[in-house]
Amino acid sequence: MQGGQLGLVGLEGRILGERLVGIELRPSGKIIPKPTASAVDADRIFRRIARDHGADPVSAEILYVGVRLGALANPARRRGWLRTAPRVIGSGLLLLIPLLPATVLAVVGRGLLALARLVLR
Repeated sequence: MQGGQLGLVGLEGRILGERLVGIELRPSGKIIPKPTASAVDADRIFRRIARDHGADPVSAEILYVGVRLGALANPARRRGWLRTAPRVIGSGLLLLIPLLPATVLAVVGRGLLALARLVLR
């Protein structure tokens, strides 16, 4: 999947998800009041859009876990979260295994780069 395609997937999925669950904010600040799908269904559709646009299963699952965790923090999208909690938590913990070392390396690397920039000024 190309980098630009992932951004397109995010945009298309976000627009579709907001329309389905009825939380799209209009420029006027108005919220569409009648949902046509639950937040859980919209997030599953988002994951499917990612797969259909060429995301590998792991990337699609990372996106799904992210939007479901975001739903937990959003009262308008929280309903049904407990139903998906086992998958979200399980996938999140499994994904943490490869992502945590990479994240730590990236943070340490950026810190070392910042330190080198200060020293070499």
